[in-house]
Amino acid sequence: MHLHGSIRYGHPNLGNRFIFEDQRDDLYLFDTYQNASSTWFGRSGATAQSHDETLIGPIITGLRKTDKLLPFPYSTYYYQVQKSLMESPRLLIIGYSFGDYHINSLLERIINHHGRDRKVVVITYLTYQQRDDWCPDASAMDWIGNEMFSFIAKAFIENNPFHGRNSYQNPLISNDQCVRVYLEGVQDAFQNHGTDILNFLTS
Repeated sequence: MHLHGSIRYGHPNLGNRFIFEDQRDDLYLFDTYQNASSTWFGRSGATAQSHDETLIGPIITGLRKTDKLLPFPYSTYYYQVQKSLMESPRLLIIGYSFGDYHINSLLERIINHHGRDRKVVVITYLTYQQRDDWCPDASAMDWIGNEMFSFIAKAFIENNPFHGRNSYQNPLISNDQCVRVYLEGVQDAFQNHGTDILNFLTS
């Protein structure tokens, strides 16, 4: 699912033919980028409930992202992600900075909904200098933002998930063994920990 869109999404060039059937801002998947991009311009912007103009386009970016999720297919994708998180206690996150609050709110539901049954793996990347400068106080490290720290704390169900971890260790594992954070990127995670990750997520 393209949660943030695709350059092959565009608006149908149907004039008023289906004006009462199609939502004005719905997007469709075109066969090529060229055909999709030809539909992007020459349209007036949508209006949010706040009466601010909201540009609905092939890529969800900028502010008012929740307003931009309303058209098809984004609304369907958002529902499917939420449904998947409710149905499965297993979550694998790779290379996500946790900068989208509406996505974070969905991911955090797995913690409350599945509790001790949750199996969460986060794969991120620290540079060698960041590993050498490891500090148990996360605010002293520039690799982690407030949003990522908040998710890790909630996923670990620990007020200070780095407390007591005075030296660099990969992966970080929650006290209840339900969450793992791999810190050396996806290649290292798959090459050196792939079997452990699979066994953890399928146990």
